[in-house]
Amino acid sequence: KNLVGAFHPPAGVLCDLAALASLPVHDYVSGMAEIIKAGFIADPVILDLVEADPEGARTPSGPHTAELIERSIRVKAE
Repeated sequence: KNLVGAFHPPAGVLCDLAALASLPVHDYVSGMAEIIKAGFIADPVILDLVEADPEGARTPSGPHTAELIERSIRVKAE
């Protein structure tokens, strides 16, 4: 985060999920770790989705990628 985000929260968040395919594996895995952390903190449905399809969670084109990101954003916004 930067100071702008601390004083002026965004009105919205735009996510281009197609951009995920261009990430190095290390960066994608790092982002998934943040999503899973959000699941432990406040949204156990995230953990259920990852546990139900761990292979799908490991790829940007997974069936639950959009929902996982959306749920993680909601946790961070609260």
